[in-house]
Amino acid sequence: MKRLLLSLIFLILFSGCSHNQDFNPSIQQVVNKIEVHSQYDPLSFIKNTSTDDVSIEVVNNPIDISQPGNYNITYSISNDKEQSVELTYLIAVVDETKPTIHLLSDITTTVNQEFDIRYFVTVVDNFDTNLIENIKINGEYDISTVGEYQVQLQVSDSANNTATKTVTIYVLKDESNIENQNGIVGVYKINYMDEEELNPYLVLSDDGTYSLLINYCVGLRTFSGNYSVVGDSVILESDGLTFDDDDPSSTSITMTINSDGNLVYENAYGACSPIHKDVFIKQ
Repeated sequence: MKRLLLSLIFLILFSGCSHNQDFNPSIQQVVNKIEVHSQYDPLSFIKNTSTDDVSIEVVNNPIDISQPGNYNITYSISNDKEQSVELTYLIAVVDETKPTIHLLSDITTTVNQEFDIRYFVTVVDNFDTNLIENIKINGEYDISTVGEYQVQLQVSDSANNTATKTVTIYVLKDESNIENQNGIVGVYKINYMDEEELNPYLVLSDDGTYSLLINYCVGLRTFSGNYSVVGDSVILESDGLTFDDDDPSSTSITMTINSDGNLVYENAYGACSPIHKDVFIKQ
């Protein structure tokens, strides 16, 4: 009797194992990676490719969608015969999305003004933050020269996804300086000699150019170029000539604007007229 009972137990156990071993569902993984911070359905990662109906349940899902990495997700596959197996698949959470560069406004600056591209753009990414600090400018532009400069902005995230955007940098004339120039536009003279044509004179035009006559004792010389107003000073930049033949760096002249609107010559370049601290009287 005892031997018969043991035989029945063994038969039942053996039949049960064989019963589950006969269950070999055809399951195919159709998704092996998902994007960080994306919405997902773990049941969409695999599918039943057999003609048999099965039920699929997730029994272990450790995926942290906010962190790139590899995760093992386990499913229970069962049929209507109460047969079941557990299958585990590897899912990678990845960052394969490029950042996006957005323009906040037209990129404009004035000549010689401090320029920072970060004031004009923002960068959005699905994983990294503060990528604006990594933005680069590819291409040539000159803040000291009025013009339009087409350059390429480039930024990469921590996964080395790189975004680019072609933009135009507009360098504009300093209108505030023009306003200052308008206040001093005119003709200025120094009356040293009776012969009018031998006296130094300065003409400041409203287009930012000048003409300056200097008496070098051995002859007269006329200079021209651009001028700018910086604070209470007028700076004359030569168009290539030097104001002192013995000093190759003498390519500019500085004059101080007096309270009465006249100009004080601040250089000492060895001319007969003007000399240091001579005053050009506005006519």
